[in-house]
Amino acid sequence: MLTFRVVSRLTALKHGGHAVAFSPRGGLLAYAGGDPMSGSRCVREAVCWKLPDALLWSHEERGRRVDAVAFSPDGRCLLCTEEGPHATDLDAATGQVARRIDAHPKNSVRGVAFSPDGSMFATAGWDMTVRLWRAGDASPLATLTGGEDSYDDVRFSPDGRYVAAGSAGKVTVWAADGGKLVRQMPGNGVIEFSPDGKLLVAAGEGA
Repeated sequence: MLTFRVVSRLTALKHGGHAVAFSPRGGLLAYAGGDPMSGSRCVREAVCWKLPDALLWSHEERGRRVDAVAFSPDGRCLLCTEEGPHATDLDAATGQVARRIDAHPKNSVRGVAFSPDGSMFATAGWDMTVRLWRAGDASPLATLTGGEDSYDDVRFSPDGRYVAAGSAGKVTVWAADGGKLVRQMPGNGVIEFSPDGKLLVAAGEGA
């Protein structure tokens, strides 16, 4: 029987968190969020700890709150997507902004994921698209569509062959190479592959 105990309580965000991720090797923990208010009160923030509880850096700036984060497979980058059109690439060692990507213009970027080999990343947006990007220079590779769905989450399969995205009532799967639509099935907005890639779970309100 599994037993759980609280190892530590980590507090650093001023305005509340909405996304959390471990680095691939498990040595870092990122937590991000911000104030969802509009205009000058908009704040996005992220923090990173060196486990178990050493605060490595804290990042705060004006902008819409962070809704999703993903470490690159080599652990050097932390991509943050927001309730707005941008994805922000932070240096995972320092928290400094490396680049800001205009990922889904005039809409919200809801999900982000790196391919297992780190060669590309995907963003999911409420503009009814999933976009693939070359990781090295953030140049666009493909725009994936599957109908009139606003996507909340995106994941690569563990073997890197497929990209899956979740929306309010559907899960859509494309080929990562070329973006061919593979399958659509009933589902929900939050998705995750099993480590062996044989299962894909979808969760959401009412599920």
